[in-house]
Amino acid sequence: MVTAQRRGRRFAQITAVGAFTVALLAGCAGGGSDTKPTEDGKLGGNVIVGGWGGRFTESTTKFLTDPFTKETGVTVQFVDAPGEQVARLAAMTKAGKIEWDAVDSLDPSNAFSAYVGGYAAKMPDDVRKRLEEYVPAEQLTDFGMTYSANAFITGCNTSMVKACPTNPAEFFDLKNFPGDRAIIDRPFIALTYALEADGVKPDEMFPMDLDRAFAKLETIKDSVKVWYSAGDQMEQIVRDEQVAMGLLWSGRAYNVQDQGTDLQISWDGGIYEPGQWFVVEGAKNPDAAWALIESIAANPKGQAEWATAMSYGISNPEAFDYMDEKIASRLPDWPANFETSIVPDFTWYAENREEIEKRWTEFVSG
Repeated sequence: MVTAQRRGRRFAQITAVGAFTVALLAGCAGGGSDTKPTEDGKLGGNVIVGGWGGRFTESTTKFLTDPFTKETGVTVQFVDAPGEQVARLAAMTKAGKIEWDAVDSLDPSNAFSAYVGGYAAKMPDDVRKRLEEYVPAEQLTDFGMTYSANAFITGCNTSMVKACPTNPAEFFDLKNFPGDRAIIDRPFIALTYALEADGVKPDEMFPMDLDRAFAKLETIKDSVKVWYSAGDQMEQIVRDEQVAMGLLWSGRAYNVQDQGTDLQISWDGGIYEPGQWFVVEGAKNPDAAWALIESIAANPKGQAEWATAMSYGISNPEAFDYMDEKIASRLPDWPANFETSIVPDFTWYAENREEIEKRWTEFVSG
């Protein structure tokens, strides 16, 4: 067991709290919800969640939603929709038939776009107040709770080069750190990394200077041999030594390291990518859906077990108290990692996504 360090300048310190209670859920159930108390005092009904499927949903069910169902009587049903969550929400909204109540840990580029597009409900003030008992305020957005955070970090195969970059500026220094590179085929992540390399401070990063960011990327474009788009692809190109270094998914990078590759990992200048649990605008059971999110926030042991199984980030810092330090120290939410990372302005990205994507396609293909 490891004692959780508290986040410094970005995340507020919180205190340990008790377990989630049925009274809390009963207190938030109100008009417009299909969830009603059963004869034994528990709340019945069903919450339908747009999820990722596979191991992700299996772990979420086992460690997070089953305890909620046991405590409240509310069942949770997952609908697998990996990579299609926003498209399905848009279709439901257009048809005037909302079938989901919540969405599980959607990546921020899509989650913030969902909110800007009107598919994610604004978080009620009373829910936020209760969540802040368990979760640092900066883990909460206008519409959701951060969960399953990823991060992009600098990784380098020490057996392929004489010197490895340890931060964005060094990664862009071809003279002192030569070698083939890989960068994620996600414009907002790549452009953020480029501006970091060009010396832009985090608090001056947004609104983003797109011309400056693309110009910086242009300086290393010829050395970027792979613009990867999937985690399996990333692992393969690193294992097969197709590239010497890259802007890599943190969890995937540790996986490659564990498999025997001499991969040096640096969190300096890492890019934090916070997934979002949120309630769908127009959901049939919004009260129960918000209560589910509160239950997850108030379950540090379940979060620890989930993170141990999945290697993604958590929202309640008390979860670190239930985790092995080797596992905890690899997560984006681990204080030492988070403190050296940047949290992009995903709302700004969502509002400017069309222009960014258009320029990105022209840049990569040109």
